[in-house]
Amino acid sequence: MTLAAFAEPAPAGYPPPRAPLVAHTPAHGAWTFKLQSQVPPSTKSKKKPPTPADPTPVITEVSTTQTGRLRLEEVTYSDGKTVQNWYVEGILLLTILSDGTVSAIMIEPDWDRTGIIVPTGFAGFTWIKKEYYLDVGDFEKRTAYHYKRTSEDGLELEAWVDADSNLPAAFRAGSRIYVYSFETERPKPLVLPEPLLAVERRLESEIEYRKKLEKELEPKQ
Repeated sequence: MTLAAFAEPAPAGYPPPRAPLVAHTPAHGAWTFKLQSQVPPSTKSKKKPPTPADPTPVITEVSTTQTGRLRLEEVTYSDGKTVQNWYVEGILLLTILSDGTVSAIMIEPDWDRTGIIVPTGFAGFTWIKKEYYLDVGDFEKRTAYHYKRTSEDGLELEAWVDADSNLPAAFRAGSRIYVYSFETERPKPLVLPEPLLAVERRLESEIEYRKKLEKELEPKQ
């Protein structure tokens, strides 16, 4: 598959993007984004001497299923290893490695600077704001809004949003491009794995405690 970004201009008079700039993740849905090797033609960069290959495995595919308050994220790396991340209401509760190792976490994670792993929203699109909008054009035979920015540490980020559906089309983090696809059928309800049930009960207790504390701290009128 060739990523021919903005090969042609969009139809004249196509409206500019409006809020929300990216659609919210569905309460029930499934989507995947896969690694694409080349940088889009719209990206201009000066030629640099080749650098040694980084042996660190990179994410090649992420498949996400969301059913209500539960989210399952299945991550595949370039070395063939896989990871399952289970979220409850945006909090990462459990990680299952490809060797079966289970880690109970119950944290609100700090995701990496590329935004590839996020507990809520669409990965690669959490940074999009109106000031980063560039233009609208033809992307893979569909009209897409194009955004670009450079992160605080110098990483180039780009994103393309389908102008008709407002769903993610693709994003770039540095030299890596990931392309989105969406399932059309409603997924079956997720079922928590056994190790997660006890952790979820702990989370429910924590949430109730926080709500009680916030209520007690509210200014009395």
